[in-house]
Amino acid sequence: MNKRNRLILAVIVIHAAAPAVASGFGFYEQGAKASAQSGAWIARADDASANWYNPAALVQLSGREVQFGINYLEIGSDTQFNPAPGLSFDAVSNTETPAHLYFSQRISDRVAWGVGLNDPFGLVSEWRDFPVTLFSTRAELRTYLLNPNLAFRLSDRWSLALGVDYISAEVREFSRDEIIITAGAAPTGVPPPATRVDLTGEGDAWGYNFAVQFKMSCFSLAGQYRSGFKPTIEGGIVLNGFPGPDAVVDVNLPGQTMLGAAWTGKWVDVELGGYYTQWNSFKNLHVETGSPSTNLDLTQNWVGTWSYRLGLAFRLDHEMKHELRAGGVIDESPVPAAYLRPSIPDSDRTGYTLGYGYVSKRWGIDSYGMWIQFDDVTANGSPADGVINGTYTSTILLAGVTAKYRF
Repeated sequence: MNKRNRLILAVIVIHAAAPAVASGFGFYEQGAKASAQSGAWIARADDASANWYNPAALVQLSGREVQFGINYLEIGSDTQFNPAPGLSFDAVSNTETPAHLYFSQRISDRVAWGVGLNDPFGLVSEWRDFPVTLFSTRAELRTYLLNPNLAFRLSDRWSLALGVDYISAEVREFSRDEIIITAGAAPTGVPPPATRVDLTGEGDAWGYNFAVQFKMSCFSLAGQYRSGFKPTIEGGIVLNGFPGPDAVVDVNLPGQTMLGAAWTGKWVDVELGGYYTQWNSFKNLHVETGSPSTNLDLTQNWVGTWSYRLGLAFRLDHEMKHELRAGGVIDESPVPAAYLRPSIPDSDRTGYTLGYGYVSKRWGIDSYGMWIQFDDVTANGSPADGVINGTYTSTILLAGVTAKYRF
């Protein structure tokens, strides 16, 4: 591998590193009923999306249930980067529609099983303006998680669940522009020609999860742990559409602990929850190129984070068919200012949710909307680490719907 290709590989992987572990944007809106309550739904999970939020609750369900849902996100439409006073760049807007599918069945009074398919990590970020494109043009990651679960009732109040997780990760694009300096390449004041450098690849990994629930008539406690993953992303680099060097990267997708305590009344439910995500497992990134002289170790130094969640539900009629839901979340960012890049303009955030649900004997439908306000955050690092200093501002709107059928 020549010197120029080693430099290209180093720079592109620096930019690709963070999005390959969900950019601090683990996607936890995996069911409209839970999402309408800001994800504070671990202790009260009462439909097939318990496969994600709390599989131990599967033994509380009756019969069989299947549900399918889809989310709508407009990412980048209200994201700006300000490298200096009076200078501002807008991110490119991208529409994303992550979906989820769940099935549950109670086998007996003491045993139930279920399976879930969803997208727990992934995001798109994109920039078009020079010089931001020298640090990132587009970052796109997709993950798909298949998760079968088996739940057991240990007593009238206690239940336990175990699950197996298989994740597939697809790096569709991590690209940036590189300037190639040549004499007289561009007139003064005009950005010089650039080479588009793009990293793509895919990989998979196995993990596990377990959950426990304590449930009384009006009070419940629950907790779940989902292990991290370490997929090996195998792919290559493309230079202006032409194949470049191969690269293999091991990445750490974080484990997560989800906790909830809830009170359930006739007309009103309330739950407090907390998620702890082990982003601190992402300290560095090793890049294997096939030659010890070109292998890379890149420092990230992310930190573990908590999110704090409150969820409320209000039943609106005596037949308990209509429900209004609301919630709020405070979420910490794992990304230090020294490693804050345009591909991951992440910061601490506050979110507010509102939703509605209808359920009959056989079928139901849930919907939600969420508004997320990101704190203004200033990058303070080195261009050698892929950081362009300046302040990021952002908000995001989400919406989603889930349909369910019991039989």
